[in-house]
Amino acid sequence: MNPRRYNAAIAVALVFIASTTALVTGADWLGAMSPVGIPAGNLVAWAMMTSLNALPVVLAVGIVPRAVAWTLLVLAAAWLPVSFLLFGNVYLSNAGPLALRIWLGYTALLVLAPLSLLVAALVRKAWKAE
Repeated sequence: MNPRRYNAAIAVALVFIASTTALVTGADWLGAMSPVGIPAGNLVAWAMMTSLNALPVVLAVGIVPRAVAWTLLVLAAAWLPVSFLLFGNVYLSNAGPLALRIWLGYTALLVLAPLSLLVAALVRKAWKAE
């Protein structure tokens, strides 16, 4: 891995670790409103999901894994606007459990898919090493 890619992977991993730590510890400031009017917890969750989905982009090798990784990164970047569309919109937030199911599935995809890509990359690398 070239040094630029290695440094990018470290930077993205540090953002992921910092944001995940803040979410897991339940820091008091997560409920505070940011200057742009969005709760800090939502911004930290967005940073966590975006950084998690950026790791496969930095580490992906090959055309198909890279395309999948970029698609997941775009979906992760759209997570916060989709959340506000589903739950900040009076008409859609009253739509009932369907909106919640869509949002939970979307969120689960953004957490599980990059982890699957990273595990697949590690298995592939170990398999090639043999």
